[in-house]
Amino acid sequence: MTGGAPGRQRWWRAVPGDRRFPPRSRQSAAVRLVMDRLNHHAYAADDDAAPRAAHTPHPPTTKRTGP
Repeated sequence: MTGGAPGRQRWWRAVPGDRRFPPRSRQSAAVRLVMDRLNHHAYAADDDAAPRAAHTPHPPTTKRTGP
């Protein structure tokens, strides 16, 4: 980035608001069904990815020197 202010800059803009889903007790039956399906797919993807992640070597850490 050239011509900008010195130091780190935030290139994205946070939009205020609450993006959480309402509690299950306040969801309609249709929303609960959709949320259950989304959660099922998310957990299935995690279950598939976990064994691969366990066998993936991590890059070596670098030690910082100086201040």
